[in-house]
Amino acid sequence: MALIEITLTIDGQAGPFDLFSNVDNYVNPFETQVPAASLTGGYITSLAPPNTSIVRICSTGVCTNCIDVPTNCPTTTTTTSSSTSTTTSTSTSTSTTTTEVPPNRFNWELITNTPGSLIAADPQKSTLTVTVNAVEVVNVAITGSASSASGSVDILPGDIVAANIFTQREGMYNFIHTIVEDGIFYQPQDECLDCFDDYTTVMSPNFVGAGVDVDFSFVADTYKELTTTTTTTIAATTTTTTSSTSSTTTTTTTCDCSLNGASVTLVSGSTTTTTTLQPTTTTTTTNAGANIPGLISTLFTSNLAVGICEYAVNQFVWKTGTTTVAFGDFLFTQSGGSVGSVFDGDSKYWHANFDGDSYIVKVNSLGEITYVTNCNP
Repeated sequence: MALIEITLTIDGQAGPFDLFSNVDNYVNPFETQVPAASLTGGYITSLAPPNTSIVRICSTGVCTNCIDVPTNCPTTTTTTSSSTSTTTSTSTSTSTTTTEVPPNRFNWELITNTPGSLIAADPQKSTLTVTVNAVEVVNVAITGSASSASGSVDILPGDIVAANIFTQREGMYNFIHTIVEDGIFYQPQDECLDCFDDYTTVMSPNFVGAGVDVDFSFVADTYKELTTTTTTTIAATTTTTTSSTSSTTTTTTTCDCSLNGASVTLVSGSTTTTTTLQPTTTTTTTNAGANIPGLISTLFTSNLAVGICEYAVNQFVWKTGTTTVAFGDFLFTQSGGSVGSVFDGDSKYWHANFDGDSYIVKVNSLGEITYVTNCNP
């Protein structure tokens, strides 16, 4: 069985990745949802079909992009010949071979979903430290000029890995720290609402090497609510009234999705222009109170099929209601539930994780949960 090691230079928000082979003309992936941190550290796979000479690596997350990488696998030639010989020999030997246990990779990444909170003057930054057997092996910070960092550390079975996230801000913020192991919450999200200047989260318990590669994501999010309009809240509904004579709104979102050193930038956005001759009054009603953070899968299905609970949960959402997922809750892609951040579930079934519990949910195009069941009843 051939082992292929794939190493990729990733800039920005690319990943996770699906891997394809030229053997079937890149029709079916032989591996799916490989984390970005695994590829940057050098990812070894044994699942590539025989005679694979080109591997296609495709980002499937918020950025979509592909790159073809040729392998250095040798060509196998079989030659058949016929000959007759007789050899008789007798020998006796004794040899002892000692094979060392190979190290495994502890792949790590430090990211934030709120890079806008890092652009002010120092000390606006988030720092990750990692120790192996009490020896510091990682000490890295992200600021406005570097909103993510990643790498890998070799560990042996039984090694003790400790880590902590230290976030520094200027003033009062809502701090939310998340630690994810292989797409699943490693521990409950650590929150400190309306806290000042800095916050620290310790990985608990320490991770113990188990003879396999592992991927850890350390997420440092901070939110500072700024209110520029007058709002009135009744129950779970917020009504905002705005009067204007004319307006032009332009929204452009840039996603840095460079792979292997290439310069590839995807730009998605929309421009809306409204011109009126007389003053108009616009009333907008939105769902509010979406302050329960969680994770949801990027994969979905149209049918309630077996295996949904195995989908990796790797994108953040916020929910109305309580920490328990319930029928009629609404999902948003931003904390607080703004108008433009409704999670469009397209009436599909998804895998979601809130407060450490795992669910199958059906979500319609308005972000409303219309079906829910617990993965571990």
